[in-house]
Amino acid sequence: MKLCVYGSLSTPKRSHWTAQAAQLGRELAQHGHTFLFGGGGTGLLGAAAQAALEAGGELLAVTRTDSTWETPLPGVYPKVLADGYRQRKQQMEELADGFVILPGGIGTLDECVETLILESRWKPTVLWNLDGYYDGLKAFFRRARTEDLLFRQWDFAPWFCETTEAIWAALERIE
Repeated sequence: MKLCVYGSLSTPKRSHWTAQAAQLGRELAQHGHTFLFGGGGTGLLGAAAQAALEAGGELLAVTRTDSTWETPLPGVYPKVLADGYRQRKQQMEELADGFVILPGGIGTLDECVETLILESRWKPTVLWNLDGYYDGLKAFFRRARTEDLLFRQWDFAPWFCETTEAIWAALERIE
């Protein structure tokens, strides 16, 4: 399964998150999944990708031809070129069999929301709610449902996973 992983390219204040992201990358490789990402080699995303690569996992990067601000992950792995941010997201969505969303900033939030809207009904999608990072988003969905602004049949609970064990269980349940 090609799992598209989104997450921060910045180093988090909580240093144990970087170690946990690396563990997720190793586990992704051990489960035999391909780590599909935007090619960035820093922050949580870079730690997870580097660990997957070091664990013998397959990586596939969709990189921007216009990107000069991202530090690429070093190493040898296949790369697909995309003309800009939107095309990169679209190519990643099309290539992915499922999605794992790590904590991140506004770029990750953009990728997360678009994935939930366009892909989550057809492809397994999980948000790693590390130390309650996405509790605010869960509260937003609950409020939207309370106000009848979110379809009742849209069950968002399975998207939120607290541990890597929960991530793998959710992905296997949906596969």
